[in-house]
Amino acid sequence: GQKWEDTERKAVLPVILDGQMKDGGWGKPDAKTSDAETTYRVMRALMLLKEKPKDADGVAKFVASCRRKDGGYGVDAEAPSSMSGVYYAAKISEWLK
Repeated sequence: GQKWEDTERKAVLPVILDGQMKDGGWGKPDAKTSDAETTYRVMRALMLLKEKPKDADGVAKFVASCRRKDGGYGVDAEAPSSMSGVYYAAKISEWLK
C-alpha cells in the first residue's frame, strides 16, 4: 500500500542521493571515480522516482568528462568511445532536462 511505498522511498532516496561522487556521477562500490553505467542506473531510478540529483550540474560535468575527440562518449573519463558510452550519455542528458 501507499504507506509502505512512502516508508521505502524515505529509506532509499537519501542513500541514492548521498552516493553522488565528487566528480558528479555514481560509481561501483569502492571505486574512486564514477562510471556511466552506474550513473545511468541511478539516474534512471531517480527519473522513475520523479526526483533530481542533489548536484545536477555535477552530473552534466561528469557526462561531459566522458566525451571524446571523435564525438563519442566513453563509459568513464578514461575509456574510449563506445556505443554503451554514447547511450548512457544520451539518456542521462535527457533525464537531466
